[in-house]
Amino acid sequence: NVGSGFSCNYTITDDVAPELEMPADLDGDITCSDISLEAATGFANNTLTQSERQAFLQSARALFISNGLIPLGTSDDCNGSDWDEISIDVTLSDSCDALATLICTFVAVDDCGNTSEEIASELNIIDNTAPVITCPADAVVSCTDDISPAALGMATATDDCGGDVTVDFADSDVSGTCPEVFTRTWTATDACGNASTCAQIITIADEEAPVFDLGCQFDFELFTSQG
Repeated sequence: NVGSGFSCNYTITDDVAPELEMPADLDGDITCSDISLEAATGFANNTLTQSERQAFLQSARALFISNGLIPLGTSDDCNGSDWDEISIDVTLSDSCDALATLICTFVAVDDCGNTSEEIASELNIIDNTAPVITCPADAVVSCTDDISPAALGMATATDDCGGDVTVDFADSDVSGTCPEVFTRTWTATDACGNASTCAQIITIADEEAPVFDLGCQFDFELFTSQG
């Protein structure tokens, strides 16, 4: 005996989120020459103008891409999926290990709107670059001239992270006799201990004849009248 049969309708639902495929290493280092620490600080403190904020975000995205810190792809059991960047944030620090950290957060979304867990990658702004130092010009002086930095010039320095730079100098021993020469070595040190040096050559030239000193004085008129 054969029954009349029946039919079944099956509905396949997709309620499983896709997965992000991320690189093995989720953090990297960049320097202040790669992105402005001042801009990162302004972004974190929300003091940038809208155009400055957009410019910073564009630079940050480019760095995450160039450093390979974006998703490699996504996977989903049922249908297509893709990844999205949902935020870029900045945290600040007083440590030279990471003056600031850029954090980019990603999710995967499939065609049914299921969203994966968030995964973030990080870029640390470090300072491992010495300041750029510029020495004053070499100098030629006489024996009686002022040879202090106030008279012969001070070295100047700039740092790519924009922090304070300490500038010091040390003089070498004098060599030679006519002329005498010594080197003034200038050192610029930034807040993270990176240092650069330059040399200023100072020449002491003796171009004045000595003055003859008799050691006593005569009354010429008295001397001649009694002679």
